[in-house]
Amino acid sequence: METAGTVGLRAGFAAIVAVMLAIDLFMVGGGRERRVSFREAATWSVVWIAITLAFAGAWLIIQFHWILYIFGAFLRVTGIKMY
Repeated sequence: METAGTVGLRAGFAAIVAVMLAIDLFMVGGGRERRVSFREAATWSVVWIAITLAFAGAWLIIQFHWILYIFGAFLRVTGIKMY
């Protein structure tokens, strides 16, 4: 079975998670109990979803790299039409 989970990809993800946890613990004050606002919860949710989609995008590019050629051709055609 082919996997997109290369060592570099997994190390990058682990580094991002470690940085996010450090930010939460030291800069936001995650070590103490406090009331979390809706805005803060929504912001962190968006950040984690964006990270997940970025890694899913890397997997999609690995699996369907041929579609980049189609997308590039589409960009060229639309660019020529605009010119």
